[in-house]
Amino acid sequence: MGYRLLAGLLLCCSAQAAELPWDLSYKSALRQHPAAAQEGWADWVAKYPQRPIHQLLKEYAGPRIESSLLIEQPGPHSSHTLATWIYTTRDDAQWCAFDERSLPLQQKICYPMERPVAQDIIREVMAMPDPPPPVRTAGAQDYKTYYFGFLSVYQDGKALQRPLKLDEWQRDDTPLLAAVMARAVQSVEELGRRNRD
Repeated sequence: MGYRLLAGLLLCCSAQAAELPWDLSYKSALRQHPAAAQEGWADWVAKYPQRPIHQLLKEYAGPRIESSLLIEQPGPHSSHTLATWIYTTRDDAQWCAFDERSLPLQQKICYPMERPVAQDIIREVMAMPDPPPPVRTAGAQDYKTYYFGFLSVYQDGKALQRPLKLDEWQRDDTPLLAAVMARAVQSVEELGRRNRD
């Protein structure tokens, strides 16, 4: 592969405009978590290398981002992407979410949220321990439903990217990441109510 082509691919698949040190091809995350790479759903990143989040980050023209959290996953149909992006700047915080099936990129939905809440959420997710790899008992099919998406976090100059486990999202007894994200939605709703009143 030629140098220019490789450089172009790296540029299109990273968050240069938003100045986030992420590899949205998730190749390094899959190398570090080989069980995830063996799951069928992990192929969607290779099949759909130009996902809407690339354009969203490329077009970002706001103040410098201080902290950021992205959850990206295949939708019910592998060609669709579900994404949630929370970021903070010096004076602001935003919660952006879209579902490719019903939301064209030019109509992306972003809402202001309380900056301290956004910072706490991003800090909390960054501190979550990396889940242990699955114990393989038979074949690659054992990993079929183990992971469900990717997590990208940036805070205090540090970046983290890895696959998300199903039981990280929610267990029967303890909602984990689901509870954290519910706080983000609650913050958006409360701020919206205050602005309307």
